[in-house]
Amino acid sequence: MHMLDENTQTTVKFCDLPDDLQQLISDILEDNGLDTASLSAHQFRLSMVPEMAFPEVELPDERDGRGKPYADKMVGANLPPAVVCGYKWLDGQHRLHAWRMQGNQRIPCIDLKELGMKPAMVTTPFLGDINIL
Repeated sequence: MHMLDENTQTTVKFCDLPDDLQQLISDILEDNGLDTASLSAHQFRLSMVPEMAFPEVELPDERDGRGKPYADKMVGANLPPAVVCGYKWLDGQHRLHAWRMQGNQRIPCIDLKELGMKPAMVTTPFLGDINIL
């Protein structure tokens, strides 16, 4: 995985994201009828969104093994950015939990609007609206 330096890095390559995140982004775009042919070469602009702009989201229960203990293990780890589409938060609830536990004031995000997606197009379940006003 690509090392993400929140202080100096301004972009992140799609191909440097973890495989599961690449698949999720590809699936979201395909589900919304967008072309993914040039996705592997795309370089996302890294946005730093204020932590307080994100809603509180309850972590899923432990049945799937990805609840609070899973998120707690992420504290201090080098994590990929959260995924948004404009004001809709699509992915990164465990990472946000870890960043909040670390006291991060700004959350690294990539925005699928760069790829032609519009918030109104989002049919995938999302985690909540980001208050970026």
